[in-house]
Amino acid sequence: MNFLPPQPIYKRFFYSFLSGILLLLSGLGVGILYAKKVAGERVTDLEAEVAQKRKQLNQAIRLKKNEEKIYESQQPAMDYEKTIQEVEANQRRWKEAADQVHQMVPRGTDLFRLQGIGNQLDGWAYFSSISEATKFLQELVEKKPDLYQEAWIECVGDRCMNEVHKKNANQVLVHFRLDLKREKGAEEPSENQSRSVGGSPESS
Repeated sequence: MNFLPPQPIYKRFFYSFLSGILLLLSGLGVGILYAKKVAGERVTDLEAEVAQKRKQLNQAIRLKKNEEKIYESQQPAMDYEKTIQEVEANQRRWKEAADQVHQMVPRGTDLFRLQGIGNQLDGWAYFSSISEATKFLQELVEKKPDLYQEAWIECVGDRCMNEVHKKNANQVLVHFRLDLKREKGAEEPSENQSRSVGGSPESS
């Protein structure tokens, strides 16, 4: 039998309360450490991912620069090839147009010069009359609307030629011009592109 006076309540539960507080603080400390560890691992993963993305971006930039350098180095050759193709296309159009002129020129007409400049074909010929020349040009455009866009008489008489040419009696000198239709996708040809010869296009 205990004859000692009873202990106060705060003394009876003091150690239990203290133990609970210590246990709670320990758990809180462990939780904080775990959270810091997880956060650190997540930050490390994010840094690694960012570094990988940066590396991929740098590689893409280098690849793009290399492609641009290759394109720049090949650009002159590409431009030259494009120019050659355009010249050849123009020459084919000139030849087709010149062949058509020769086929349809009126009998007895002296067509002594035909020259391609840019997108136009210029011709010099002695016709029996201006009306005959006008009819000839009109028929050309009507028969080949896909080739000729427009045709007109540029000049009439001896003043149409700078150089001396044998003059045909009872005929009139006519300088006519044919505006060729450009093929779809073709650029405006340069005026430096020119073909000229007596009666058919050729390099001047």
